[in-house]
Amino acid sequence: MQKPSISYWIITTILTLWNAFGMYAVFGDPYLLGYGAIEPDQLKMLEARPAWALAGSVTAVVAGVLAGLMMLARRKIARTFFVTSLIGLILQDIWFFGNETARTALPSGFAGLQAAIVVSILVGLWTCQRAIAKGSMR
Repeated sequence: MQKPSISYWIITTILTLWNAFGMYAVFGDPYLLGYGAIEPDQLKMLEARPAWALAGSVTAVVAGVLAGLMMLARRKIARTFFVTSLIGLILQDIWFFGNETARTALPSGFAGLQAAIVVSILVGLWTCQRAIAKGSMR
């Protein structure tokens, strides 16, 4: 088995930390994350979120953390976890962007954050694919 490049380890470490922060954002203390000062309409929107959209959020972050950990362990299953994370993100965003009430209550910059998350997943998939092709993952 071939050793991964330095860029693989850098990308993998960044993606793992990024996804761990995302997990903290979903499961962490809302006051530490600034939700204590959340606007009433945003809090109402989050409380009205259907279970399937919340499940999408949870799936996205848990699968993302698992993908990062599997990349650190150099396991091919990381690719499957990244795909699962992308599916969870899509489910979440269907509600956020498809629901008029949610869309109007979203904070500015939310769409940019979602785009950054998509890019991070695609970078993870690309990095996995390259490492698999080079024989760096088992």
